[in-house]
Amino acid sequence: MSGVKSLTSVMLGVAVMLAACGGGGGGGGGGGGLPLLPVAPPPSSGGNPPAPPPAPPVSPPAPEAPTAAACTNEADFREGTVLEAEFNRNLILEPALGADKVYYKLEGRQPFAGVTPIAITSKSDGLIVERVAFSDTEFTDLVDGNVVYYGRRFTYSDSSGSRTDTIVYDPPLTRPLNMKKDEVVTRKYRMKAVSVFTPKGGVPAAPDPEQIYDLTTEFTYGGRHTLSTLLGTYETCMLYENTKATTPGKSYDRRLKFEIPAEGPLRGQAVGRQSLSGFSWQDYPVKMTYTPK
Repeated sequence: MSGVKSLTSVMLGVAVMLAACGGGGGGGGGGGGLPLLPVAPPPSSGGNPPAPPPAPPVSPPAPEAPTAAACTNEADFREGTVLEAEFNRNLILEPALGADKVYYKLEGRQPFAGVTPIAITSKSDGLIVERVAFSDTEFTDLVDGNVVYYGRRFTYSDSSGSRTDTIVYDPPLTRPLNMKKDEVVTRKYRMKAVSVFTPKGGVPAAPDPEQIYDLTTEFTYGGRHTLSTLLGTYETCMLYENTKATTPGKSYDRRLKFEIPAEGPLRGQAVGRQSLSGFSWQDYPVKMTYTPK
């Protein structure tokens, strides 16, 4: 056969040559020639290098912090849910002055600005903090995963009579339910306010000219916090609402903080409130009746 000889054939030929020169063992010529070299085994057909060791297992990602969704209770937007609460409100910088009683009540659905949202009213004699008696009704609803704020109706009274401001947000202000920790949601809108004064014992006067403010509100979810109150200890969501006017020459500054239980029988109800602008005040719950529907 032509071509390159096999390794075995070549080695056999070398052995014959060495034997002819007197090698290959003892016997007749007495001279010990070169020893026969051992034949190296052919390389293995499966000579791949060993596989590297497996990589260490990847640690699972840390669980995400819970969103603010649990701190809104859908029952608050159903007819028949009962909420009646009493809070003590005092000035943060002057607690020794004492506290006002503030009463909150869920009023059900009422017509406002062309819709029929849920109304929740707070009332107080306001002797210490606001210095006037007031009634403040906020109109809200739950729409497509957002809390929607349509506006409010605020009445304050003194010895001369009462003044009612009807405030409409255009477009309505919205806050998403599932905000993540430290997330900030910014909304720009207009606040349209009409004020009517009613003298004590008299009839309402003609409305004042409509006032329009361009506003920017930032909602911030600050994560969870453990809050101890007279009603118990709660794991709460910390929500911040900061509003400022962007209309030149008009001043409006409203900064609020809410602490709202994420679980338990008072889930979704603010058990802590603070106003961080103007006459800074804070609310402490004294008693609360909440029956979700």
